Amino acid sequence: MPVAAATAQRALADWNHRRRQVQGRDDPETLHQMRIAVKRLRYALELSRLANGDDYQGRLGRLTEMQQVLGDLHDADMLLECLAGSLPHAPVAAIGGLADIMRTTKLRRQDLARRFSKLISSRNLGPLKLVSKVATGVRPSRSPRGRQTALPGQALAHRR
Repeated sequence: MPVAAATAQRALADWNHRRRQVQGRDDPETLHQMRIAVKRLRYALELSRLANGDDYQGRLGRLTEMQQVLGDLHDADMLLECLAGSLPHAPVAAIGGLADIMRTTKLRRQDLARRFSKLISSRNLGPLKLVSKVATGVRPSRSPRGRQTALPGQALAHRR
């Protein structure tokens, strides 16, 4: 098995493991580990794409979006942790402002968590089906002009 496909296969296995772990959980460490798994999978698939000469960039968009949302969630978690540690030592005049920042950050974090839940839900992972086929070495069929058509038994999504 080529190195790129083997790397993608390992990254996909880790991503699937983390995906099962993150279901119903919202703790910062689990989400951070998921973010790392998404990043590794995305990079491995990009390497595989370059090695095979195929263009899967459109399919990798879901992973890129997931990675961004998880990064924003991690940033919010770190800011909340920092603010919580600073609050007891803050001057009285600053407490109201810090509390406002914490409230705003918590609301943003809730929105990000909802967005991540939608991204990770199984019914929204259709575009990743082809990605998993690529990671295991199954190549999509090609039209006579060299355009990606579909994997056997899979229809392509129509672009607007």
